[in-house]
Amino acid sequence: PVSIENRDSMIYIFLPQPQVLDVLIPPSSTEIYQEHGDWKDYEITRLHNIARRKISKSAETLKLADLAKANIENLFRKMLPMEQRVVFEYQ
Repeated sequence: PVSIENRDSMIYIFLPQPQVLDVLIPPSSTEIYQEHGDWKDYEITRLHNIARRKISKSAETLKLADLAKANIENLFRKMLPMEQRVVFEYQ
């Protein structure tokens, strides 16, 4: 949960740690090419699971959590009075 406190001429904003909640791979945006034979549903599901893990790993490599923090901090700073110092804490 988000909480905001105003103390000592400073605004403290307490936010949850950003995290990847889900990796969605919509079937309509994926294509599977079959050179030989038919693929079973469980084989396609296995490939989607491998892709999900790789995408999750890419999110860590790209430091998307840090990017999310920077974006939310910029948003809050634009909405709050600038004469007060804003401190962000992630729990």
